[in-house]
Amino acid sequence: MSKPLVILRDQPDYQFGKIQEHASAILARTRLPVKGRRVLVKPSFVYPTREAPGLPVITSPIFIAGVAAALRDHGAKEVLVAESSVIGPSRVSFYSTGVMPLLRRLATPVFLDEAETVEVQVPAPLVQERFTVPKVWLDADLFVSLPKIKVNLFAGVTLSIKNNLGLLRQKDRLLYHDHRLHQKLADLFKVRRPDLVMSDCIVAGEGQGPLLADPVPLGLIVAGTNPVAVDAVSCRLIGYAPAEVEHLRLLHQAGFGPIDLEEIEVEPEELLSKAKVLRRPEVSLQDLSPRVRVFEGTEISCPWGCKGLVRGAVDAYLARYGREGIRPLNVILGKPIAQVPEDLDPNITLVLGDCALPYRGRGEFVPGCCPVPLEIGYVVRRILGPMKVAMRLSDVMAGYTGHNLWRLRRRLAGKSLAPVENHVPFLRVLQEYAVLVREKLFGQKS
Repeated sequence: MSKPLVILRDQPDYQFGKIQEHASAILARTRLPVKGRRVLVKPSFVYPTREAPGLPVITSPIFIAGVAAALRDHGAKEVLVAESSVIGPSRVSFYSTGVMPLLRRLATPVFLDEAETVEVQVPAPLVQERFTVPKVWLDADLFVSLPKIKVNLFAGVTLSIKNNLGLLRQKDRLLYHDHRLHQKLADLFKVRRPDLVMSDCIVAGEGQGPLLADPVPLGLIVAGTNPVAVDAVSCRLIGYAPAEVEHLRLLHQAGFGPIDLEEIEVEPEELLSKAKVLRRPEVSLQDLSPRVRVFEGTEISCPWGCKGLVRGAVDAYLARYGREGIRPLNVILGKPIAQVPEDLDPNITLVLGDCALPYRGRGEFVPGCCPVPLEIGYVVRRILGPMKVAMRLSDVMAGYTGHNLWRLRRRLAGKSLAPVENHVPFLRVLQEYAVLVREKLFGQKS
C-alpha cells in the first residue's frame, strides 16, 4: 500500500500570487477533481481581527484568497468560504478579518449561524452519537480545510481535525467540551473528512493559543489529502509528537491515517528541517497573580473546559496590566474543593461550571459543562474591567447590521430562525467601545 503524501511548500510571507501558485501546484499534484465542482473551504477565525494580534491566530485572509483563486483556476464551479464566530454573529468574523474584499469574484461567504442545519448520525461513535451540522458542508462536492497551525489550551494543537469544531453551532460545540473533547473531535471527523488540507504555517502560533498565541515564522504551507497524516507532519513541525495528541492517536487507531513519519511520504523531505519547538500553553490557574485567588477541585478541573476558559480570559488582563496591576478576582471551579474562605467577597467571585454548583451562592455563577464562553466573559469583564479588543467598530457594526437585516428578511418571509447565540447585545458593544475610547482620549484606566 502506498504511503499518503504530505506536501510542504516554502513560503516565507503572505504574497497572494505566490500562495495562489503554490495552491495550484498542490491541486495538480494531488489530482483533486475540482473542475465543475462546488467546493466548501473552512478557514479558522477564532479571534477575528485584521490587526497584528491575529497573525498567529487566524487563517490569513490572503492565504484564503490565494487558495480560492487556485480552485477557480482549476475550474471550480463555485467556491464557498464558511466560518462561524465566537464573538457576535458570523458576519462579524468575516468583516473583522478583512477577508470580504478579497473574496469578491473568487468565493461566496457562508455565515454559519445563518446556514440551514441537519442532524447526522456518527458511525462507531466514541462519545457523541449525533451532530447538528451545516447542510452546506454535507452538500458540497469537495471539502477543503485551511487551518492555522498553532498550539491550543484545550486540544494541545489546532490543526485540520480541530478546525472542524468551528462548523458546529454553540450548543453542539460545547457538548463534551471537557475531558471528552478529543473523542468528540474524532467523532466529528467521521461525519465528513476534508478532501484536502492546506495548512497556514507561514506564521504559526505558540504560547497561550488559541486566542493569545504569539507569532513564530515557519514559512511553510503543509498540504495533503489524508488529514491525519497532514496533522501528524504539522505536529512534528511545531515540536509535538503526534501520539501526544489524543484525537490524532484515536483516529490513527481507527485506521484513518498514519501518524509515524516513516509511514508518510513528505515532499520535499528536507523542508522538515524548518521545524521549531513551539512554546506550549500554560493551563495552571495557581500563582497567576497575588490578586487572583483560585479555589480548584482536586479531582475534576478540566483544562479542556472551565480551567482553559478561565486561563484564556485572565491571560489577556495579565498581559495588559501585569501580575500586580490586575484587579482582584476569585474563581471557584471543579470538585471536590477542600475549603472556600467564609470572608470571600461575592462581588469579585466567579463560580464556574456545574461541578461548582454547591458554591453558586458564593459569587456570580455561570452554569454548564462546558459553560458558555461569552457568559464567562461577561463576569470576568465586570470584575476586571473592559478589555481592549483589536476589532474595528465599523467592522463589528457591519457584521451586526448585516445579520439583523438577514433575520428581519427571514421573519418577514415567514421563515424559521435559529436561536441567537454567541451575540453580545449591540448596545453593550457600543458601551464597551465608548469606555475604551474614553480611556484612550483621557488616559483613564479601564
